[in-house]
Amino acid sequence: MGGAHAAIATSSDALTVNPAGLAQTRRYHLEVDGLTDPRFPAQALMVSIIDTMSSPVGTGLLFSRWGSGQPGGRGEGWYAGLAYSYGIGSTYVGGMTRYYRFATPDGEAHRFAQDFGILSKRGNFSYALVVQNLSTRSIPAFPILATAAIALGTDTDWHLSFDYKADLSDTKNVKSKIAGGGELLTEKGGVQIVWRRRVAGLPGFDQFFEGGITLFLE
Repeated sequence: MGGAHAAIATSSDALTVNPAGLAQTRRYHLEVDGLTDPRFPAQALMVSIIDTMSSPVGTGLLFSRWGSGQPGGRGEGWYAGLAYSYGIGSTYVGGMTRYYRFATPDGEAHRFAQDFGILSKRGNFSYALVVQNLSTRSIPAFPILATAAIALGTDTDWHLSFDYKADLSDTKNVKSKIAGGGELLTEKGGVQIVWRRRVAGLPGFDQFFEGGITLFLE
């Protein structure tokens, strides 16, 4: 959803945008994702395991490995995280404890960090608040992020969602962006469209549109 997802996330997608969403559905889930960009060049591998059936507290494990192919290994490394989520009525709270080990342009990043999230639903309307990458020291290339999000609909039928995200690495120059998107799902597949725009911060890439198609194979 191009960043418009914190108030609708469930299962493995919740590990990266809002850990509170884990407990919304009861399931076991294993997912493996890969990425390659030969022009940069860059490669990535992400493996996630979700268990929200065995206990009232939903849990998830995520491992992500990135290779950049850049001089000196810049941008290469991995991170791993343990997520946990609990539902109180129609409100879900969660967190994720991460460990980063990356070679960044600003130096080596070997740090623990913590995410916190809340997601609350009122019928088909939901809202979320998330803070990511809290640490005792700054983590190069992984700044503290704050997200406020709303969504209408569900992740199994259709939904519209809007996220506002702020980069708090420099409180005197907060970089922020807004994303909005819609998705329609059927028994055969789905289609989505997303718009994202930089609201404030450094000049550069300002906005983009993207679309996606999902096919379900049986």
